[in-house]
Amino acid sequence: MTDYNIKSGTPTTIKTQHEFTTYQFHPYGLSGFRQEVLDFVKEKKDKGLSFLGYDNLTHAWRTPWDVQTRYHKLMSPLNQFVTSISKQLSPEFDWYHHDAWIAEYQDCSGANLHSHGETLGWSYCYYVKVPDDGPGFMIQDGLSKELIDLNVTDGDILFFRSFINHQVLPSQGERVVVSGNVRILDLEYKSLEQDYSEMNTEDWTNSFT
Repeated sequence: MTDYNIKSGTPTTIKTQHEFTTYQFHPYGLSGFRQEVLDFVKEKKDKGLSFLGYDNLTHAWRTPWDVQTRYHKLMSPLNQFVTSISKQLSPEFDWYHHDAWIAEYQDCSGANLHSHGETLGWSYCYYVKVPDDGPGFMIQDGLSKELIDLNVTDGDILFFRSFINHQVLPSQGERVVVSGNVRILDLEYKSLEQDYSEMNTEDWTNSFT
């Protein structure tokens, strides 16, 4: 397992009228991780793997919702980072990485306006590869309903409250992201203690969560 020296720096903050702040970090030290994710996407696509369950993506390739557990070795740098940042942003709680997925957008694919539902949780989007001509990530102000276009680039990660509506307009170039949700540590965390050693990671019809 690669030992990544990750430093987050000071985030850019994006405030909206409903007084909930979105945070944009650019952590150092993850270029190797991004290449591993790109290699992972190519490998799984070459094998013909694709998760076809319903979601809010439009014509996009993606993994199951549980890559943080299913491919723990690959995801370990991000697993640790997102829980530590959630603790930094909301120190009154302990946090765990609830779910995550890798998506590749191309051929004018995007994500429709949606939220991740949970009131108290944090959601994130880590940008592995983004076309230079965008588009960015759009969050919707809960009061004015205005859509705010955030400029993102390779290596950025956005943290936002899970109930906030967001979308991504279609882009021409390849766009690869890791998205997920971080939840308050409670009894639900017990599900992560199950023994998955006998499960086939390449069987994308079974869930690891």
